[in-house]
Amino acid sequence: MAGKPARLLALLGIYVLVAHVLPMPDGVDAQGWRITGIFFAIIAGLMLQPLPGSQVVLLGITMVILVGRVPMDRALAGYSAASVWMVLAAMMMSRALRECGLARRIALWFVRAIGRTSLGLGYALHLTDLTLATGVPSITARSASIVFPIARSISSLYESEPGETSRRLGTFLMTCMYQTSTIASAMFFYSSAANLLLGDLAREFAGVEVTWTSWFVAGLAPGIVSSVAVPLLMLRVVPPDIRYTPAARDFAQRELDGLGPIRGTEAIVLGVFLFLIGFWVLSSYVDWLSPGLVAFLGLGVLFVTGALSWEAALGERSAWDVFVWYGGLLTMGGLLNETGVTVAFSGWVGAWFTGVPWIVVLIVTLVIYFYTHYFFASTTVHALALYGPFVTLLVGVGAPAGIVVYSLLFLNNLQACLTHYGNLHRGLRQPARLVARRVLLVGRQPGHLAGGGNRVVEGTGVVVMTAQCSMDPAGSLRRRTQRREVLRRKVMERGGWAERRASEAFRGARRGWSAVGRAADSACLGRKRIGALALAVACAAAGCAGGEPALMEPVASARQAHDLVIAGGRVIDPESGLDAVRHVGIQDGTVVAISEDPLEGSATVDAAGLVVAPGFVDLHAHGQDPASSRYQAMDGVTTALELEIGAFPVERWYARRGGASLINYGASVSHQAARIRALGSPFARSNADGTFSLGESDDDTLYRAASDEELARLRQLMERGLREGGIGLGFGLSYTPGVSHRELLQMFQVAAEYEAPAFIHLRSAAAFERGGALAPFQEVIANAAVTGAPLHIVHMNSTSGTRADEALAMIRGARERGIDVTTEAYPYTASASLIESPLFDGWDGRPRDAYRSLQWVDTGERLTP
Repeated sequence: MAGKPARLLALLGIYVLVAHVLPMPDGVDAQGWRITGIFFAIIAGLMLQPLPGSQVVLLGITMVILVGRVPMDRALAGYSAASVWMVLAAMMMSRALRECGLARRIALWFVRAIGRTSLGLGYALHLTDLTLATGVPSITARSASIVFPIARSISSLYESEPGETSRRLGTFLMTCMYQTSTIASAMFFYSSAANLLLGDLAREFAGVEVTWTSWFVAGLAPGIVSSVAVPLLMLRVVPPDIRYTPAARDFAQRELDGLGPIRGTEAIVLGVFLFLIGFWVLSSYVDWLSPGLVAFLGLGVLFVTGALSWEAALGERSAWDVFVWYGGLLTMGGLLNETGVTVAFSGWVGAWFTGVPWIVVLIVTLVIYFYTHYFFASTTVHALALYGPFVTLLVGVGAPAGIVVYSLLFLNNLQACLTHYGNLHRGLRQPARLVARRVLLVGRQPGHLAGGGNRVVEGTGVVVMTAQCSMDPAGSLRRRTQRREVLRRKVMERGGWAERRASEAFRGARRGWSAVGRAADSACLGRKRIGALALAVACAAAGCAGGEPALMEPVASARQAHDLVIAGGRVIDPESGLDAVRHVGIQDGTVVAISEDPLEGSATVDAAGLVVAPGFVDLHAHGQDPASSRYQAMDGVTTALELEIGAFPVERWYARRGGASLINYGASVSHQAARIRALGSPFARSNADGTFSLGESDDDTLYRAASDEELARLRQLMERGLREGGIGLGFGLSYTPGVSHRELLQMFQVAAEYEAPAFIHLRSAAAFERGGALAPFQEVIANAAVTGAPLHIVHMNSTSGTRADEALAMIRGARERGIDVTTEAYPYTASASLIESPLFDGWDGRPRDAYRSLQWVDTGERLTP
């Protein structure tokens, strides 16, 4: 069930099973039962994700019209609901709250006020979340974009980093923030888009009208108790080593001093935010003043004053995604009720509880509803599947409608705290890598990056990777949670290891291994391969190459506890900080033990003097083929990525390598190759793997600017590549001097729209009349700043030359201001890929390069004095 076609067929099978195989219950007609089959297929689609959630919902609505014979206007009625539009408006306004800096200021106020202790910091972060939850309907927008960066900065103040120092402070802050974020969502009606959807379903199924005020009154007492108790409980469960944190208050004060007084846009946004809260409360008592009208009034003020631009509103992709989701889901919930399906379900289950007091049924049902969330990765999907039927059941057995509605509403938010994958805020702890997670997921075969899941190199099952690679070679980048989630989804959509989450960890039973997504953050230390580290797992390459691994010897033992033991190697785990001599036990291709004591197994590898580690990631692997893959595996590289030049068409590139690669692989969308196609080069040729390149080096498509029509075609091709599974956009600007500033900006806009990184080989400094070596850096950093696209500058030292310190200072300054930019540098010259070659062909074509600046790679000896 790994591939996309297989998962789509599974949805069809689910529909056929429900609509045409299972018996139709009494009280439900054929049309209603077909709609029920479509509903179950949609739920399965949202869980299996053969397509993005919004696409699944739209396909479901289409099938409701085509197969369910529902009129078009009824099928689209959900999109006319006031609550759906209100969510859209509120999420747009939350963008203004974040961009103007007001949300960060609020967090810093609380830290300054009560952040003298670690417990006080926990309360400060929670109070920030509570304040924003009054009107920001997105836990990701609040916790991930606003609260998390503050918590991460404070952890760093006390040198609490991933690994051995995480328990100083970071583990407590992250755990406390994760758990209390669900309380904030449960205390306010407009704190989550799912709440508004369920409010409509509560009116549909139970006749209960949920308002901002009624929710607040119902949730106030339990919310206050939980808000006070949970940080105290976390202090006992994960006690921090550091209890007093005066530096946190100083940090907050410095940041506030840097922000200055509230003025301009910030003042306007603050006024609109207070207006929204006040009039949402008032709308509970004034019939004509609907919550949606209040939201649109606030949004209108932001538009008129310029506090929020239409471009920024369009750029809030999550808002439009939620709009498509919820409009369709609201329609489905209403149709199920209209066709009598929920009533039939209630009657069927209610028969089991005949004579049982309603309070007992309520308690049992609430426990079932809460703990079934272990099987869901989204509170919205969970609610869509169970909320309506459970409400109908409980009301049917005599439980008061108000108690039923609000109990399930609160639990629908609180249940997300059960697991690390329980909601969209599941990524909060992972970017920080400060909280241990004991999950064991294992793949079975190598595959491309877009295949997802953990992989075991066949032959030994030792070199293990997951399919998500950080784009921070230095290991310091904590990518924004939304972007990591988008990349995770993109990874899972191709090749279909959907049941193995691409962001999960591969862990041993006693000590944790982390793989890419977290380990790669530390493992990707440089430009090309890090194979200089001698890996004990290099024996995996021998297994891949066929024949018996040379280092493997039988071990005589009456009790064979493991299939394979790697004995006496220096075990390094980038996440936990483990660096010690250990013995590693492997069973069924899975690391199951990392022990100080000797282990027994049916075979052993003597790894004394070698390093044992999770597999490394090569971010810059050109010309991927079986031969190069074998050498990379010998170097301990288990994922090779073509991110600079990329591939096009991407689908062909992946198809060519499917099942034929020894290691994991992936590619960006090649701007250069797509440009060849868009500009109609007469010299374009088709390569053996189905991708395109230039057959002649003097083709004018390299040197001329693209027309408007050609730019439009190029944009379509780049978007197509991303949809086919491209990891990002790859640019070789020094090889395509005809690319205009306008064209590059438009490509960055594509990257920003798809939240995909741009991997760029900079222009040659000679392309700029002024600015020299720094001008290429300025160009791409500026594009990243104005579009918001993540940027990775490929081997910066090939462009910076002697001004590397200044270039790095520019990158560091951009990162300090929130621009998502990273870089890398190779420790040798570009010619090092050729044996005994001190320079690459064409070196003398660079106007600022001199022969005397060249040197031998291995000795550092200059060719001339």
